[in-house]
Amino acid sequence: MRIFNGLAELKAAVGTEVGISEWIEITQERINKFADATCDEQWIHVDQERAKAEMPGGKTIAHGLLSLSLTPMFIRSVMGLKGLK
Repeated sequence: MRIFNGLAELKAAVGTEVGISEWIEITQERINKFADATCDEQWIHVDQERAKAEMPGGKTIAHGLLSLSLTPMFIRSVMGLKGLK
């Protein structure tokens, strides 16, 4: 984990690689729970049988917003910020 000591260090890192997070498995159960929570139950996300027949790769796909919602977890796993009040 990379620790930044203040805003100046964080600003100096703009354009550089901060770190690489661990992989996280996105299960169908997680996708289904997200679909329930957001009322986005499009078949490409939740209908495994139809996806098997109609989707490239034969699998459902995660919601884009589900992927985006994981950003805070990934950020916390690769960086920390100290020296702010």
